[in-house]
Amino acid sequence: MSPTDVRLFQLYKQDCETLGMVVKMLVSKDPTLEQKLLTALKKNLVDIRGKCLENLSQFISEVNALLKPDKPNHNP
Repeated sequence: MSPTDVRLFQLYKQDCETLGMVVKMLVSKDPTLEQKLLTALKKNLVDIRGKCLENLSQFISEVNALLKPDKPNHNP
């Protein structure tokens, strides 16, 4: 994995852990919130995953563009 891949994964993991911690803290204060918060948490984690995958895809496209040699000019 490249340093950028590692960094994107770390950011994704950190966001997931932060959201999970917040949900745990809220549920510990009011257990009746558990089901609604877990549903919202799952939806948010899916959204975050999608954004991270978009960022990774964009990064890959940029790297590929840099690595792809310019097409030679066949015009005399």
